Amino acid sequence: MAERGGRRQHTWSAPLSWHEARVVDVARSLATVGQAPMGRADWLLGMAEPVLRAAAIDPALPVALRQNARQALEGLQAERAELAAHPPRRGRPPVL
Repeated sequence: MAERGGRRQHTWSAPLSWHEARVVDVARSLATVGQAPMGRADWLLGMAEPVLRAAAIDPALPVALRQNARQALEGLQAERAELAAHPPRRGRPPVL
């Protein structure tokens, strides 16, 4: 995931055609109209969070899926808390 300050911890990609990538970029642009510019990772996380929150409390889902959703949310919150506690400095070189 890309962090502010230019550091990367984990990356993943999904094979998208040129048209599909264009759809995702346009949807992101439309979703952020009137807001500060938002990167792809932040936008995707914003789309995923409500799904995870709903899954974490859905009694119709298997326990393992609910637990995975809770753990993913907890990990995301922990990462955000760590980033808020230790924000990257501007001009800081990437940490490998």
